[in-house]
Amino acid sequence: MSLASTIEINLADSKDLPSNWKIGRDVGQELYEQNKWKLPPKDYKKWQQLIEIFTNHLYERYGERVQNWYFEVWNEPNLTNYWLGSIEDYFKLYDYSVEAIKHVNKSFKIGGPAISDVGIEFLRQFLKHVTSDKNYVTNEIGTRIDFISFHTKGAYYIPRRCYGHKVSYQSPNLSKILNDIHNNLMICNEFEQLNNLPIFIDECDPAVGTIYGVYDNPNYIICNTEYYPCIVASMIYHILSLSNRIQLITHWSFYMEGKRLFEGNHTLMTNYNLYLPILSGLKLFGKLKYKQLFIEMNQIQLPIFGIATCDDENKKFQLLLFYHVDDWTSEDIQSINVTFINIPLQNILLKHYRIDSNHSNTYTEWIKIEKPDQLNADQLEHLKRSQEIKLLHEPIEYKIENNQLKLAPFDLPSHSISFIELTNNTI
Repeated sequence: MSLASTIEINLADSKDLPSNWKIGRDVGQELYEQNKWKLPPKDYKKWQQLIEIFTNHLYERYGERVQNWYFEVWNEPNLTNYWLGSIEDYFKLYDYSVEAIKHVNKSFKIGGPAISDVGIEFLRQFLKHVTSDKNYVTNEIGTRIDFISFHTKGAYYIPRRCYGHKVSYQSPNLSKILNDIHNNLMICNEFEQLNNLPIFIDECDPAVGTIYGVYDNPNYIICNTEYYPCIVASMIYHILSLSNRIQLITHWSFYMEGKRLFEGNHTLMTNYNLYLPILSGLKLFGKLKYKQLFIEMNQIQLPIFGIATCDDENKKFQLLLFYHVDDWTSEDIQSINVTFINIPLQNILLKHYRIDSNHSNTYTEWIKIEKPDQLNADQLEHLKRSQEIKLLHEPIEYKIENNQLKLAPFDLPSHSISFIELTNNTI
């Protein structure tokens, strides 16, 4: 397993800051946005030494596995929320960071610039710097880069905190996410000498606001429901078709302490370590194999898509279907017909798993028991049972005829995922 690391060192001590630095403007609305860590270092040599010590500590503690990690310099330096220096200050920070990490181990991987979704020109200037500008440390042309990274978000809920006032309905926009990625890919393609580098979309989220939840803005309800795994499935499906250079997709997820049940933050679990539907969705993606099969979608004008895979022995087949629409209030239902062809098996066992409002959904079950703030033993046991990935129906045995299997029609609601698994059933 690889680890994508973001280097965000806090420079809170005023002696480490430029003596003549004056902010003169709002530095953010949250406490974490108001600290001095977002200012550039006064002494870049000290910064280099700090990063070298930090990297060497990781190397001593974790050994050779660090060679599979990725060091990313800063976070969204195109935004004043996270960086109050100039673009040239960031280039200098990057050059000194590269030099520090290379000094520990030349095989360690480092990249950036981890821009936000409004940083296209910043990305272009950064790639120009690492390919054709003078390095701030070596005075040579260019700086090493092992991967290119950028971020995208599907929504900016306004306001972030409503303090009990009524807010307008807002939903993520999948097209906006894909358009952001496409535009950044076009910038990357301008630099042919970097065409061999992998691209990481290491913040790919339905909405901005990891720390916010339904009590801040009710639209964050999507983080509690089946909507979240379904839009993530749709993001993965469409991103895979954009470019084979995209090798990493992540979305923010934290374990929040001191929160209420189903707070609506970007988390995989809520209190009592109860799984949210997003975790079940990721588990289903984990069941897909590496050999991808062809899917033909006939007479479907709606955003219903699928991914089909099989194992190397052609004895296990998986089909993941999902129906995502941006509108999280949608309650549409479509009837689906599925036919498998060219199946090299005679007898199979079919299991049909489902994530929707009534299956694999702790949030729905919590509502059914009247949304208690604290759970008794019986309620906790009930919700733990509901977090398991549920079958839509009992497993079915089939005998394959003419290498084909036609399933009975089934309903697929919007924001739902079906995972159909065929396995060899030889007795």
